[in-house]
Amino acid sequence: NIFHIATTDYFEQVALPQVLKVLETEAPDVTLIARPTLGSLPKAELENGDFDLAIAGFYGDLPEGFLKQKLFDDDFICVARREHPRVKKKTLSLEEYAEEKHILISMQGDLKAKSSDLLAKKGKQQQFRAGLSSFLSPGWILTKTNYLLTCPRKLARSYEEHLPISLHELPIEIPKIEVIQVWHERHQRDAAHAWLRQVIQRVCQTL
Repeated sequence: NIFHIATTDYFEQVALPQVLKVLETEAPDVTLIARPTLGSLPKAELENGDFDLAIAGFYGDLPEGFLKQKLFDDDFICVARREHPRVKKKTLSLEEYAEEKHILISMQGDLKAKSSDLLAKKGKQQQFRAGLSSFLSPGWILTKTNYLLTCPRKLARSYEEHLPISLHELPIEIPKIEVIQVWHERHQRDAAHAWLRQVIQRVCQTL
């Protein structure tokens, strides 16, 4: 059995290792193929069967004929290299956060961010120097620069396990993301499909 999943490298990083570990034990003949979801719901591919599931935290309202299940919430935190010359405090002040230059994870390829909107309401401007399509490369970029990154906490913790970076609480409150799995209604009663959804949800509840 091969299942095709549209998702992000954020989900691949924080959840897929545990999902694959369960599959290795419970269903060693199952193979997963993950491909990028590219910032929006792959509606046509889910309808025609190219994808079995789509998993992300930015799909919004779903079209008719699609079902969803919440997997987990994640909040946001700021990340910097451990030897950053200025960023030392556990919680950054508004001034410290606004004065530094930032990189942004941007699935849509722009520099729009909730953090910059929230700063603007407080009379501050966020200075972006790069927008990146990947959730993984920013961790390595931070180790070579004095930029800051605002990202989901679960992702930041996975960076922290492997890279010389530090985590800092934000001076602004960014709404949490809700990561969901989405499928077409034709798969609702498919036993193998339902089993895979259940495995993914079970793993995500432990994150």
